[in-house]
Amino acid sequence: MIHPGAGGCEVYAPLAMALSEKFSCYGVDSYNLYSKNLIRDLNKLAEYYLVHIESVMKDTGQSNYLFLGWSLGGQIALEISSILESKGYNDTKVYLLDTKLKYYSDNSHALYQTEKDNYLSKLASQGFDISYIHKVAKLLDVENNIQHQKITSELAFTKIALLKAMQIEVQPIPADNLSSYIEVSNHNIERAVKNASNLKIINVYDASHTTILKKESLILSELTA
Repeated sequence: MIHPGAGGCEVYAPLAMALSEKFSCYGVDSYNLYSKNLIRDLNKLAEYYLVHIESVMKDTGQSNYLFLGWSLGGQIALEISSILESKGYNDTKVYLLDTKLKYYSDNSHALYQTEKDNYLSKLASQGFDISYIHKVAKLLDVENNIQHQKITSELAFTKIALLKAMQIEVQPIPADNLSSYIEVSNHNIERAVKNASNLKIINVYDASHTTILKKESLILSELTA
């Protein structure tokens, strides 16, 4: 379970508990959230995580990679899968929770600034220390840069399932950014794959980007399909 943007893998704790009868879940925590020397490159961040993931795989005796990532976590999972394919792995599975590949969006910068300002204002209203808010602001900028980087190579073998949240939760939407919310049917994920048959889209009509983590039964059903 790969951490999302602006947070750590602890967000997956309730989901991991719900999956515990079927899966042993491992959380990949945010390097940039806790480190001074930030990794600003998607590929380098994925390589860093993969070193530790491979260590866990070796210890558990497992050989089939199964990733789940919410938001930015899904993009990182796709990049890790790209690296694995370059090493000869062809049976990796990735489950994306409302991940969007933003490097194909032409109108996302102003929207990012709005979302960033709203998020930092929320932290301030909740009483967080100003030094922490500055740290989060720097992290958000780094992660926004990562989000606009392409997956290194198109995935030829990886099986991908995108659970797409259909409810819009950002209100109000600035008029000049409305097109950013008229989403293509697959959040541009198809641009990262060579074979469309390896991509499955599940529209989740009763969830937003934030609440999709709570769709535990649906996620379990897809993981065990």
